[in-house]
Amino acid sequence: MLAGLHYTVLGLGDSNYTRFMYVPRAFKTRFAELGGVCFYDCAEADEVEGLEEVVDVWVAGLWDALKMVLSKTSAAGGAAGGTNDGVHDAVGGVTSNNKDTHTHIIQQE
Repeated sequence: MLAGLHYTVLGLGDSNYTRFMYVPRAFKTRFAELGGVCFYDCAEADEVEGLEEVVDVWVAGLWDALKMVLSKTSAAGGAAGGTNDGVHDAVGGVTSNNKDTHTHIIQQE
């Protein structure tokens, strides 16, 4: 169902809560079950331990991984086998138009 969808997840949470990281873990599991491909290591940042230590490292590596997956997707004619219309350079922002799937990533500052 999601074959060709490339994803990554950054979970932000607080381990003082009983359902800590429930939603990002559920997304990762379901995306994989439906055929999605994780293109970059998923991460979990805990407010108790300090979000910045995980978030800053994750975001710093995201841009190169995003450029790589977009270049592969673009070369293959789009993630779903269609055209690469709507796929733009990761540095300038990304919009992927695969049927009903729309992903927007804001430019890194």
